Amino acid sequence: MSDTQWTNKFDPYDFEEFVAGLWEANGYTTHVRKGSGDRGIDIEATRGDNKELIQVKLYSPGNKIGSSDVREYATLYQQVPEADDVIIVTSSSFTSEAQRLADDLGVLLVDGQMLGSMFSQSDLDSYDVSVKRRSTVDSGTEIGPVGSKILGAILSIIVIGGLLLIAAFLVGFLLAVF
Repeated sequence: MSDTQWTNKFDPYDFEEFVAGLWEANGYTTHVRKGSGDRGIDIEATRGDNKELIQVKLYSPGNKIGSSDVREYATLYQQVPEADDVIIVTSSSFTSEAQRLADDLGVLLVDGQMLGSMFSQSDLDSYDVSVKRRSTVDSGTEIGPVGSKILGAILSIIVIGGLLLIAAFLVGFLLAVF
């Protein structure tokens, strides 16, 4: 997708959900923080012991992220000391000064072009904007479109396993009786 396609397809909250879905497609569990209380962390992504804090910026193609934003979001390491990575994801691009500062501060940058590449290499064939909002299950845990597919697969495995267990029990019972 080109930069203009990113900006035309999403509002900022939809874009956060899209980015979380890409991380989920790469094996992460994600939590999208809502509202103004996110303290600069739009998405928390974990895979094993690795924890990533992601700030997402939906910008028009000519609106680049500068070094002041990189400096601001580098402080996320201080907010969450156990974080392994701080990542700024944008639909646009970064100034060269922002890129140099990010290298110095250990902040990872993902621009619109890299994001498009991640999308094309993911197992997501397409992204339906109508299903991008996460549903909240009773426990309060949020799951995304990829997470709901995984949950469905797990439930299917549990049902099939239960049926096999019942079948094994019946066979054992019949063998014991006859």
